[in-house]
Amino acid sequence: MRLNELSDNPGATKARLRVGRGIGSGKGKTGGRGVKGQKSRSGVAIKGFEGGQMPIHMRLPKRGFNKPNRKQWVELSIVTLNRAIEAGKLDLKKDVCACALVNAGVIRRAKDGVRLIGNGKLSAAVNLVVNGATPGAVKIVEGAKGSVKIAEGKPSCDKTEKTAKPVKKKAAPKPAPKAEAKPKAAPKPKPAPKAEAQPAPKVIYTDGPTDGQPDDLKKIKGVGPKFEGDLNSKGIYYWRQIAAWKPADITMVEELIDSIPGRIERDEWVKQAGVLAKGGAARKMKAAPKTASKSAKASADKDGESEYLRVTREYDAKVDEAVVTKIEKYLGASLKNRDARYVACSDKTELETIVKGFMKKKLGIDDKDAAMEKVKAVCTTMKPTRMKNRVTFYYLLAQNEGKLGEF
Repeated sequence: MRLNELSDNPGATKARLRVGRGIGSGKGKTGGRGVKGQKSRSGVAIKGFEGGQMPIHMRLPKRGFNKPNRKQWVELSIVTLNRAIEAGKLDLKKDVCACALVNAGVIRRAKDGVRLIGNGKLSAAVNLVVNGATPGAVKIVEGAKGSVKIAEGKPSCDKTEKTAKPVKKKAAPKPAPKAEAKPKAAPKPKPAPKAEAQPAPKVIYTDGPTDGQPDDLKKIKGVGPKFEGDLNSKGIYYWRQIAAWKPADITMVEELIDSIPGRIERDEWVKQAGVLAKGGAARKMKAAPKTASKSAKASADKDGESEYLRVTREYDAKVDEAVVTKIEKYLGASLKNRDARYVACSDKTELETIVKGFMKKKLGIDDKDAAMEKVKAVCTTMKPTRMKNRVTFYYLLAQNEGKLGEF
């Protein structure tokens, strides 16, 4: 390092702003002061002026005053004094005054005098000359067979006179430890034989279409453009991936794509994907859900009551069958749609649709917030049921409002 190599840190110095040097400089013509007005003139300082009204520094109340000739005391605690005594910084054979404390480095400066404060214990007797002391501090010093004298006037100290610090004895050097015999180096382990390369497993999720052109997932019945995009975003591009799903994978995917619980099993995505992966066509499987629904309907009608009536009876033992039938007629063709047949309480948009439609038009509740709270209350009531039947849901809403007679 040489003198000509010394420099400030980058950004430590900044060049002065030179105004009025042309429009290309950015501060030409008006020099950053704007156009005309009092603030563009020189010799004007508008500090605290508020257009003629009483300024803030005059509106605020004033309390107390600052004494112009007040004195500044340096506080010396018993703990600090004892620490200096134990370190050997003070000459206890002489009186310890403010100047001795400054020269010993116990306090930084004397100012208008030293004031002894605090509590604790002293390990040795000391004769102090200070400008003030608390009664408790005086008792501690006198209890250690010392004394406290109160001096008047401002102390004048010369920092050149420093007390000699006691010379510390150097510790005897420790004998060097005997050199121990070096242990024999352990034999190097033999390198493990390289494992034979195994074919890459067919994982359920991939980082992209790794096996060429991705499959058209929309060929699976129940998968549309939205679900295909959601599945692709989660690394699912091929029919073989869906065909390898286990029950745990199905549950996880239904949460990821925000699907109605049971949709994947109901539409048999895994079975369709297996057929497509083997080169078959999923279109032939459209008739399978119809036969299943017919058998379900036949099993529901064995006891002479509909599926909606049976589910509603679980929440109301005295359910009125005529009301349930009227709600079915009210919903009409929408019950044929599998998505519209159930209510998804996790879908905020669907709950808002129920508030605007059924709650307002049928039950006559105009307050949206109150209607939403009542809809959420029914969601809480039907929480144990995974697939919330829309007929039962509407029945409970009307029952809570006492308007089952509206149907």
